Amino acid sequence: MMATHEAGGADHTQALLWSAPEGPLPAPPIDTRAQVLPVGDLEWPDAERLFLRLLHTVRPVQYAKLFGVPGQAQGGIDAYARLPLDLA
Repeated sequence: MMATHEAGGADHTQALLWSAPEGPLPAPPIDTRAQVLPVGDLEWPDAERLFLRLLHTVRPVQYAKLFGVPGQAQGGIDAYARLPLDLA
């Protein structure tokens, strides 16, 4: 997981979450009917970006932030997002 740099702060973290993957992409599966995404083959910052983009396909994300710092026990939470309120 990526840490927020003091110079860039939250804006820098927000930009990193929405940026394109930086690590190598996993090889496409030989069996085209794979039942599981090869998330374990992604570098962790790229996996966090993928999860945020998947969430954004369900509902627009108003705000997203990384949770904690690398190496810290996070109880399985790496990032969190705030969704717009639906008052209708």
